[in-house]
Amino acid sequence: MTISTMRELATRWSDLLLADVGPGDRPTRAVRDTGSVLRPPATEDQVAATERRIGRRLPPSYREFLLLSDGAYADLNGVRLVYPHGGPEQPPAESDVVGVVLLPVADLRWLRDVDPFMASLCAQDDDEPDPVVVDGQDAWPWTPFASGLVIAVDHRPGTTCLVPADGEQEWQVWHIAKETSQVFVSFRSFLAHEVEIREPVTTVAETLAVIERAKRGEHRAVRRLARVTAPDAVDVLAGLLAERAGWAAHAVHALGRIGTDEAVDALVRVRPQGAPQALMRAGSDRARDVLADWGCVTQLAALGDPRGTALAVERLRPGAATRDEVDAAIQVLAVHGDAGHVDVLLPHLDGEPLTEFLAAYALAALGAEAGRHRLEQIAAGGGPMHASAEAWVQILARRDAAAETDLG
Repeated sequence: MTISTMRELATRWSDLLLADVGPGDRPTRAVRDTGSVLRPPATEDQVAATERRIGRRLPPSYREFLLLSDGAYADLNGVRLVYPHGGPEQPPAESDVVGVVLLPVADLRWLRDVDPFMASLCAQDDDEPDPVVVDGQDAWPWTPFASGLVIAVDHRPGTTCLVPADGEQEWQVWHIAKETSQVFVSFRSFLAHEVEIREPVTTVAETLAVIERAKRGEHRAVRRLARVTAPDAVDVLAGLLAERAGWAAHAVHALGRIGTDEAVDALVRVRPQGAPQALMRAGSDRARDVLADWGCVTQLAALGDPRGTALAVERLRPGAATRDEVDAAIQVLAVHGDAGHVDVLLPHLDGEPLTEFLAAYALAALGAEAGRHRLEQIAAGGGPMHASAEAWVQILARRDAAAETDLG
């Protein structure tokens, strides 16, 4: 599709991100309420006030975006998701807007003020990086990042900044996460890149062209391979599953996205890494039956299939499963269980530290006082899980407070 205006670009970005939300994923409340990752627009006065505060005029395409959507409930990592039993949603430290990821204009700050250690670390390198000519390319060294304006809140482990470019109206978009980076020529080209790599690939001919480019090492093509939705491309994708290459994992995702019985059968024949997640994306009766045969408790439960919780209960019987399987089953019941599962969880309050913590959290999430009491004991005990238990005690307290407010 041809996109010309910022409104069209931002709207398409939002639509494609929402299409990526999978079964069991829970977007932040604002997204659920509005059906969009976009926010109400900033005013010209709000933008001008921030420009006075930071001492620079914001770049044109980013400014245009803010006047359309004052930040967003997403970034290049996708839609902001929340944990189903996470209690009342809290705003990030950098903003008072709950669920926001791309920051509202009033919350923009220079990296040197937000994270002076990271800024000084980047500034230590005197070398200049190569020019940015391809959106999404890796850059090194990270010297320019030190002068960046933070525009996204997920700055540990990732930070997204607008970086001024000398003599240019537009600023580059830099995203650094751990040891990797992605750089974009401008905010508009960042959005355009994110839209391009998420657009569905709808024909066999287009699929073959994408595969050819992926095999030549083209980064965008590798990402687009996961977007194939053409049912008659199943055989082509199945042929990639045996290849030990980066694009094979994307072919697995594409088969799940196609979701036909033929696509499911292709996954069953090879059972590549990531197949359970792909089958969950498919979500068909055939896919669910395979997940049940494979004992994929987490994926079945996320699809709302009652076999998920039934299998979880079976795994919690004494000696029925490995410790990792037991831990996964407990987490399934924490999210998808009910008061009828309390008795099967109680014996696991006396186990390994992680299992004990998970059982306590699950019981508390299901309303059992024994779970909350054990969480408080773990939090006070100073053991390996005390910090996690302490965090959940606080979450449960916020949830209770919110419930009381609703009742009032």
